[in-house]
Amino acid sequence: MKFEEKQFAGRPDDEKNDCVVRGFSIAAGIDYLEAHAVVAECGRRRRMRTKNAVIDEAANVLKLTKRRVRRGMTVQRMLVELAGVPQCAIWVRGHIIPVIRGVEIDFKQIAKPKQIVRAVYISANYDFGKL
Repeated sequence: MKFEEKQFAGRPDDEKNDCVVRGFSIAAGIDYLEAHAVVAECGRRRRMRTKNAVIDEAANVLKLTKRRVRRGMTVQRMLVELAGVPQCAIWVRGHIIPVIRGVEIDFKQIAKPKQIVRAVYISANYDFGKL
């Protein structure tokens, strides 16, 4: 069984548009169903796009810090810089990517390497340094 299958155990087969749940489950170090419950409590509707206000509220509940990154930072460069980070989630336009130690952990690669990163969600206890 691949890591993604264990990490996202309990994910319904018909679930769509749940990248926030997958990303936050990795970033917060919790299982998929727990993250799903938190994001749903914050206003996410099942199989629908998650609004930014809901994303920010869920990040606060899960004690995740949203950090903007340097202007022009691409997914490819960001993954290299995140190699030492245990777990986080990268926000690009229209998608949140779960990442463990600089490796995209998801069902398939959705983000393009040259896509611009808007922010990183990471545990509030982690020291960002110069990201």
